[in-house]
Amino acid sequence: LEDGNTLYFNVLDSLKKTVEVIFKAPYNRPETMTVSGKVVIPSKITVDDNTYTVVRIGAKSFSSGDRITSVVIPETVTRIREYAFENCTSLEEIVFPSGQIVIAKNAFYNCKQLKDICFGNDWTEINLSLFESSDSLKTLNVPASVVKISGTIKSLENINVDKENKSLASLDGLLYSKDTTVLYCCPISHAGKVLVPEGVTTILDGAFRGRKMVESIYLPSTIEHFGYSEFYGMESLEELRILSHKPVFTALHGDKSVFVLKVSSKTVLYLPKAVLKDYLKLLSCDAGLYQDMDGKNQEICTSDDLISAKRIKKIK
Repeated sequence: LEDGNTLYFNVLDSLKKTVEVIFKAPYNRPETMTVSGKVVIPSKITVDDNTYTVVRIGAKSFSSGDRITSVVIPETVTRIREYAFENCTSLEEIVFPSGQIVIAKNAFYNCKQLKDICFGNDWTEINLSLFESSDSLKTLNVPASVVKISGTIKSLENINVDKENKSLASLDGLLYSKDTTVLYCCPISHAGKVLVPEGVTTILDGAFRGRKMVESIYLPSTIEHFGYSEFYGMESLEELRILSHKPVFTALHGDKSVFVLKVSSKTVLYLPKAVLKDYLKLLSCDAGLYQDMDGKNQEICTSDDLISAKRIKKIK
């Protein structure tokens, strides 16, 4: 290759003239990968006057390539097989082709230094679990074509969605529906203060749960739906403000719809003065079985798990 690296290929179909990248190490060091630096995989190779198209990256083809820092995958590749880039511990950048490709679950296992992933302009779905080994990916840039994002990455702090995307939107690093009525996700390592904008009515189940670095959350006057345990596991959350002037039912307790919150012991809840009494009438902090209004989550809670009237303050 022009970058000085040597790659090896296996013929997949001699008639269609397609090949895949394969692993081959020096005979005297069978477990060693010699490829290093930036690797630009070619879309075609020529052997004995025959031109072949590179359509696949084979299993373990770059395994333990701990000197590889960047990989550019050509437009012709449609599949990346199992453990193709496992233990590429110096890999910081991946540039994918424009079209969606099939990626095996463990293709990027233990690629801890991933900082920049460039997804193709025609991708419709991003599965973050494929890159969950990364400790370094802070920002996810989402192309205009993407309609679904699944999985999580612990190091992720911000999500930025292309403004031309017709299904998703981002604001201050959080992921929303395009019309900003639904909050889909707060990245796991997002920190500090979160101001959910006016117009948001629903917080999707799990959008905030377990976000240990968020310190305060302001929910708008338009908020209508979120679960009783949505803010559980947020160890740094000291302030939760609900600005709605209409009480929000968060759970079913027995045959009653109630307002209840399972939160950290340090969390203080702030409610509008005009509706404070209404919230307190609906407040439940008794031990027992609680279920989300949509029936997705239910559990037996102790009174220590739940916010009490003592930790509720009024705001104007």
